[in-house]
Order: sequence, then C-alpha cells, then structure tokens
Amino acid sequence: MKKLILLISLFVITTGYSKEIEPDSTAFLGDSVCWNDSIVNFALKYLGTPYKYGGTNPKGFDCSRFVYFVFKNFECKLPRTSSSYHPFEDTIPLNEIQIGDILVFTGTNAAIRKPGHLGIVTNITENEIIFIHSSSSKKHSGVVESKLYTTGYRKRYIKTLRILP
Repeated sequence: MKKLILLISLFVITTGYSKEIEPDSTAFLGDSVCWNDSIVNFALKYLGTPYKYGGTNPKGFDCSRFVYFVFKNFECKLPRTSSSYHPFEDTIPLNEIQIGDILVFTGTNAAIRKPGHLGIVTNITENEIIFIHSSSSKKHSGVVESKLYTTGYRKRYIKTLRILP
C-alpha cells in the first residue's frame, strides 16, 4: 500500500522562511475525507467551551488558539495568532471550499481588511457554509458554530486556506 505523506508549507512569521510540516504518520488517516471529518469531529467536542482572550486550552480559547489547538492534535502546526495568517496567499475560492478548511475573517471592524478571526468549516450545504470558531460575541460567546452567508461574517470574510490534503 502506498504511503501517503502530507507536506504543508507554512510561512513562519518569526523567522521569515518557509517550513515544511509533516504530520505524524499515526495521525494521517489516509485520505482527505477521513482526515477532514476527524478534524471536524474533534473540534465539535469543544462546542460550548468558554471564550477567553489568549486562551489556549479547553478551559477557554480565543479564535486562533482554538484553530491552533484543533490542528495541533493532528500534528499540524499553525500560527498561533490570526494576524499571522496575513501572508498566506494560496487561497481556495468559496465555490471549492471543503470541510476542514480554515476561514479567515477581519476583526470586528470589517473595514480593516486584516486577519482578526478564524474558523474551521464543519458543513457545506447548497446555500450555506457553517464553521466552528471561538467567538467573543456577547450573544454567542465561546466555541460555537456559525453560518457564513446569513450572518455578519460574510462581510468580514477575507479568504479560505486549505491545510489538509
């Protein structure tokens, strides 16, 4: 059986060079559907976890640390802050989005077109993209699922990144 290896090139802000990340072979499940479902199922376990600015663990997460935590469980090392996603240029068009992709949004001010929020795609329907994220919203604080098209997130959307195969 063919051994599959996933190499992800990430721009490392602190050092300014590209680094290839190879997941542990025990974490790699063999095909992207299995991998993406595993990422999403793991993330969904944390629904209801409180929002905590700078939070890095299941006692409380901010948005970027939640994404970091989820992908780290699968041996994918990502930037720890949403602003670190700014240099990534290889983006996925919304019509090609897949479960497990990372959505990058502005912060609460949509006019400032710099990354300030992140989420992971959990479901795609004909008319909607649903994502999980750690929200600081007073109405829906903590790890929640939200809709892209029928909420204010649509105007804050910047790009989609594919980390998985």
